[in-house]
Amino acid sequence: MNIWRYILVISLFWVGISLFSQKAVAQGVEIEILRDIEYAKPSGVSLKLDLCRPKGLSAPRPGMVLTHGGGFRTDDKKALLDECQELAKLGYVAATVNYRFAPTYPYPAQIDDVQYAVRWLRSRAATYKIDPNNMGSLGGSAGGYLATMLGVRDTRDPSLGLNTYSSKVKVVIDRFGAPMDATDSTIIDPNGPYFELQEEIINDYLRGYAITPQLLAEISPVTYASSGDAPLLAVHSVNDQLAPIAYSQKLGAALTSAGVLANLETFQGGGNAPGRPG
Repeated sequence: MNIWRYILVISLFWVGISLFSQKAVAQGVEIEILRDIEYAKPSGVSLKLDLCRPKGLSAPRPGMVLTHGGGFRTDDKKALLDECQELAKLGYVAATVNYRFAPTYPYPAQIDDVQYAVRWLRSRAATYKIDPNNMGSLGGSAGGYLATMLGVRDTRDPSLGLNTYSSKVKVVIDRFGAPMDATDSTIIDPNGPYFELQEEIINDYLRGYAITPQLLAEISPVTYASSGDAPLLAVHSVNDQLAPIAYSQKLGAALTSAGVLANLETFQGGGNAPGRPG
């Protein structure tokens, strides 16, 4: 089986056995895609999502928010359109979302944007037939980091709007996300093949900031691990040199210590590298 298809199958299986109380409808259901729906316009930037759902819904279904990768600097919501459609075929209402890019818009823009997307979807739950109490997230690479933040951190800045709605989800699928613990400098190998790229990504993400231990802790999902967090499935290649598996291991350990269900599914080969889907 192609490794990326394998990851998708594992991810969808986890969603299917998650704490979502509603059973998915039979596979093969006809779906519809609502494209380029604007959900926010921060700093004049139009942020859009594509929404996939079964046709003819008569009752709300669990929702999934999909966050693409690209090192916080590139790519597009269409990178996860396949997953969006597969989730819809399983009976979910899924939305793959765009967010602002670093370095033009550094941290915390990306977190604020995807959190707002969750709140926006909850505010329009009746329109799109989403169960606002059963929402999850899925993402890979930088998108895995953002998906995880949706499971461990509620609204960072309530002043951005829709603050009567929560930004937290109830289950997270993280595919080789990074950086889960930016405070641990031992995770990144200074002699590794992607060291310069790793440094470039984090510097762009934090453009304009003095990089301090406090800031690195603030951007790290492990910092927020607590008993009320979403169960997590992390999928990670043991060979990943761009986003080392230690990130998923540390995240899983932090959540487990907090009493949260966290599983790590590993595989050989593949991994997160330039040109890979995220």
